[in-house]
Amino acid sequence: MRFFKKLKLFYLASLNNSTFAMGGNKIAPVSKFIDKKNADAVRLPNDIEKIKRYDFADFISLKNVFFPKNLKEIDEKAFFNCKSLDKIKLPKKVQSIGNSAFAYCNNLKEIILPNSITHIGNDCFYNCNSVQSVKLPKFADNYMAFPVNLFYLSKVGNDFYLKSKPSKNSIFIADISLVKYGITNWDNDNFKKTMEYLNKLPPELFSYFYKQAQGDKALNFVDDILNSNIKKYVWLRRKSIHYAGVMDYFVGICEILGVFEKTPRTTQRISKSNKQITETIDYAQKATEFLYQAIKCNKLDVVDAEKISKKVKSFKFHPEFADFVFKNLDEILKEGPIFFAECYNRFDEVQKAHTTNKGGCRQLAPTVEFFIQYFNSNKFIGVTKENQEIANVVGKYYAKQETFDTAVRVMKIGAKKHIPANILKEDLKDDIILSTPFDKEDNESNKRFNKINERIKRITQLSNDTLLNLVDVANDKFSFELLRKDSALNLVLGKLCGCCAHLEGIGAGIAFSAILHPDIQNIVIKNNKGEIIAKTTMYVNRKEGYAICNTIELNEKIKVSQKDAIYYAFKQAINTFAEKYNQENDVKLKIINVGMNFNDLHDKITHTDKKAKFLLEPIDYSQFSLKFDRNYQGDSFDNQYTLWEIDKDKTF
Repeated sequence: MRFFKKLKLFYLASLNNSTFAMGGNKIAPVSKFIDKKNADAVRLPNDIEKIKRYDFADFISLKNVFFPKNLKEIDEKAFFNCKSLDKIKLPKKVQSIGNSAFAYCNNLKEIILPNSITHIGNDCFYNCNSVQSVKLPKFADNYMAFPVNLFYLSKVGNDFYLKSKPSKNSIFIADISLVKYGITNWDNDNFKKTMEYLNKLPPELFSYFYKQAQGDKALNFVDDILNSNIKKYVWLRRKSIHYAGVMDYFVGICEILGVFEKTPRTTQRISKSNKQITETIDYAQKATEFLYQAIKCNKLDVVDAEKISKKVKSFKFHPEFADFVFKNLDEILKEGPIFFAECYNRFDEVQKAHTTNKGGCRQLAPTVEFFIQYFNSNKFIGVTKENQEIANVVGKYYAKQETFDTAVRVMKIGAKKHIPANILKEDLKDDIILSTPFDKEDNESNKRFNKINERIKRITQLSNDTLLNLVDVANDKFSFELLRKDSALNLVLGKLCGCCAHLEGIGAGIAFSAILHPDIQNIVIKNNKGEIIAKTTMYVNRKEGYAICNTIELNEKIKVSQKDAIYYAFKQAINTFAEKYNQENDVKLKIINVGMNFNDLHDKITHTDKKAKFLLEPIDYSQFSLKFDRNYQGDSFDNQYTLWEIDKDKTF
């Protein structure tokens, strides 16, 4: 009672779940009725469930608040700038505390929060620098709301505390974001060791890695970064970096080049002599030493890291790009930090374009010169609205004006001949179905694709195996398409599918033929991103009633497990084409063969299909070349297999 005599204590009543102060016959909101400068303490009625926004804001003399036992929510800035408040003890039903609810309560020393709290608003205890102890709720979403001067996480019984001074059972934490990690993993055997290590990390490195940790994965994540590669980074920072302000940008460069890679990488490449070479590279060591030497010799200005980082789309380790930087740093730096970022962003795109122009289109390692040419490739002379699409397609793979001029010329020749865009009367494209023909389930998908399922049954009846291998690629969605003859993509298919059938290849004739001849068209297979990953060029002999696919080429990055699905996609495409063609024409197709020289599906076709009983006469593709030094005739003259017959029991 002596305590209350010393205080100016206000008993508050409630009306319609709002807090009011009562004095005589007057009823008014708390903030209007009570003198903010003289109120020492308030007691709230137990039926109050929410303290509203600004209810006690700027009560500068308020030292004690007796919270109601049914309180569930404290709204934002409810006790903002209560400079005299020295202790907060919230009841067990409180669930949420709003933004800045107790901000600038700079005399606050103790905070007791129940486990019922799940939400703590941003800046909830901002500038509460006198706080010495906080009893923490175990499941709160935002521990960053607590004062930064509480460096020790302690456990007393089943409860956790943040304290400004160490106790017998406490752990030092350099970053407040570790609180949730500490509460979750306190009893883990490696917890203390992990905490000690994390507390030694440079701030920007800690932030970079810890942002990737979520929930229960946090411990595994921290275990992952406990390796010598991180120590190498710390060493690199201390030895060579003096610009602390840009370290958060520089850490992204380290990630891209492989400083943080845990284990050495085994890579494979094809030499000029066509031999496979296997190499094992410790990128963590190589990248760290490379960066140290570059900075030591003033080759890499870390201030540029900010410009690079702001332009880089994502920070992920890219071994091929790292090798490119290791070999070409001086030339890259001459072009500036934006060039560095652009090379990283578009590396895969440029790498795909940089191939030899000979048969097979062997992949080449990108050079700085090629990147410069590639980035400038949209500066063709003579680009108009009519040929803009040609410029866009060609510009992804070639930089020469002559190549663009050739592309425009070929497309104009095709247009002047008034050749229809398709051999058929309409476009042909469809998804492939990876279900086996032995599935009797009559679901909506099977109803929708009933005709295609029938084709699959017919295909597999001719096969010596089943579709069981397709289980491996069930998540790969492919589609087939007869590429329209007026599409500029016909000119660059070799670049997409690793063959010579492209503008600058020795197979330019076959690339042009699909545009210049009415009875030649490309069948392409696309992945789930809509990218062309495989192709064949088909010639139809209308008079004799047969068709022949030159050969089948695949993108070099196709996995072995995907080849079965691509094979069946081609089979579906050819079956569908043959059915539609025979519906539209009096002279029916009786057989479709494929050439086997340089055929990327050679093993699958020879295992599944039958060798042709006799060779069909193909077309000479060299006649479509615009240059005499390109004499590629085709790959189906001396070795063919049969992919489709109108009646397998009859001989054509």
